[in-house]
Amino acid sequence: VSLEKLAPSTPKPKRGSYDGVRAGGILKAGWLEKHTNKAPAATAALIEWAAADGGEGALAKVVAEIAATRQHFASRGQARVVIVLVAASPVLEDVEQRYALVVQRASLDPRLASLLVTETDIALRFGAERLEGLLLSEARAFF
Repeated sequence: VSLEKLAPSTPKPKRGSYDGVRAGGILKAGWLEKHTNKAPAATAALIEWAAADGGEGALAKVVAEIAATRQHFASRGQARVVIVLVAASPVLEDVEQRYALVVQRASLDPRLASLLVTETDIALRFGAERLEGLLLSEARAFF
């Protein structure tokens, strides 16, 4: 077919308003309800960690537990999981260094990991506030 025989296309007239227009295929039914009330935007997985035990066996155990937890959430389609290591008392002075080693060995993104020390009320409050900030930032990234 030659181009001369085709009628020129005319643009659609601009719509003054969208009243009475039903969106088709933009959002599925129940999508907003699911993503705001049913499916979590971010999840925190709390793992108890004996921070005072610095042996290789204890380190391997917590790394394996982190890997199993991440795999569990990945199989459920939950990608945004913040891993929280809950350091049981007593906590040693080098707990931050041990925590950094666990994060490195478990191949965790430091933005998706948190340390919660339960030794004192102040440390617990500080860790909870840091966890809240992490969860909020991950939820914002989800939406």
